[in-house]
Amino acid sequence: YHLPADYPAEYIARLAKDLSGRTWLGDAILLAPRELAGTFAAHYSGPAQIYLAPATEEELAAVAGQHRRLILVLGDPSAGAGQEGDQAQPWLNQHGFLAAHEWADSLQVLTYGASPSPATTPAVEVQATLGDRITLVGYDLPATTWGAGDIMPLTLFWQRVGPASEDYRVFVHLLDGSGQLVAQTDSAPGGGSRPTSTWPDGELVVDRHGLS
Repeated sequence: YHLPADYPAEYIARLAKDLSGRTWLGDAILLAPRELAGTFAAHYSGPAQIYLAPATEEELAAVAGQHRRLILVLGDPSAGAGQEGDQAQPWLNQHGFLAAHEWADSLQVLTYGASPSPATTPAVEVQATLGDRITLVGYDLPATTWGAGDIMPLTLFWQRVGPASEDYRVFVHLLDGSGQLVAQTDSAPGGGSRPTSTWPDGELVVDRHGLS
């Protein structure tokens, strides 16, 4: 697969070198469109496994089941005609735990935590109603020990209980024993795929966040 002749390949090379020092054994890097692959692989020297972004949900699930972190690299439309990212990002927003979204020149880099069996119902009930509009029904957080570099997979469960025409954002803060902030996320629910103004009344909305 070849990049268009006028595409700035140095963008891909620069990102590949940067990720070489920021990825770990057990990570997966998913590239879309496929035209990114040759240049990226030529300049990447890290331990992660490189994939063309899978185009089906079954393939995405298989990759997610083998890796601890998934890094999705999305090129702009001028990089190629492949639409693999159109499938990968929505699936990861629903099943993965988005921990970071950054730009590298014209490329997007999204980092997700992976879980072989993400929760579909709350493990802990909360039932906290916010402004008579939205209820935090509960959450799920696996009981384990987390270390530096891990992505903590937190699943929140929401319900709309009143009129909500605005699109709200969700922030999650992790504090240490002295109250100092050590990790955080700030995004629209579902990685931006489930804006609150579109929630039907009564639906249990699953909202996954990754704390790195």
